[in-house]
Amino acid sequence: MLSILLFIVTVWFLVQLTPVQNWLARKISKKISKDLQTEVSIKHVDFSLFNKMLLEGVLVKDRSKDTLAYIGRAGVNITDWFFLKEKVELEYVSLEQSTFYLHRTDSTWNYQFLIDYFATPKSTDSTKKGIQLNLKKAELKQIYFIQKDEWRGQTMTGKIGYALFDLKEFDIAKKIIEAETIEMVSPYYSIHGYKGNSPQKISKPEEAYHLKDVVEHWNEKRWQFKAKTIKIENGELRNDATTQREPYTYFDGSHVQFNHINGSFTDFRFIGDTMQAT
Repeated sequence: MLSILLFIVTVWFLVQLTPVQNWLARKISKKISKDLQTEVSIKHVDFSLFNKMLLEGVLVKDRSKDTLAYIGRAGVNITDWFFLKEKVELEYVSLEQSTFYLHRTDSTWNYQFLIDYFATPKSTDSTKKGIQLNLKKAELKQIYFIQKDEWRGQTMTGKIGYALFDLKEFDIAKKIIEAETIEMVSPYYSIHGYKGNSPQKISKPEEAYHLKDVVEHWNEKRWQFKAKTIKIENGELRNDATTQREPYTYFDGSHVQFNHINGSFTDFRFIGDTMQAT
């Protein structure tokens, strides 16, 4: 019994040391890389046993070995002994100086393998389930993302100076995200349209988009987004379309930009092809 107690104390002491934690991080990232069949690396990690983490320099690549995400700094409060459980609850997540790059040239996104990994079982054993994530609160600072959709023909770019998300439900498998409050400071969003790789679709009458068996063209995956309160401070919105001419020197509907956007919304919902709020 004394030997077992001494062993436990020794292990507990060792995992408090930064070199040991970084060694464990390399081992974990190597295993995750193998499971995801891509490259995942972590420069520095600092955690306590076993529900808090601080990660720095996290790199995740897609299956084409291009950068999918780089996280400068991330803090996580997570379920105790999370690595022994199938259901993982992220009580608090903070991201700083992070970049995300989403891309597709056909109908499959470069992050689809992550959705499959977390939403489906990893074996043929029907009694086992995939890892379930439940996010409660997130705080973002200096976040940048670009979604390059060469299949549809549009590139979306976004930046956030600061954002706070207080979430009620976060279910990737069910495609539901519901928030109590969302606060955003200096958000920037732009969309640029151009000719995509998707074959030309036959146009349908307007009423066809509201049939139950037709996938909504705005929300093909049928996600449900809800928020009780949304506040925006100093936002900016830009919408551009590729044209064969130079932009007009006067108002140009193909090149529109709004800035200094401030406002608040209550009871926001984006379900199917319908977006509504007060």
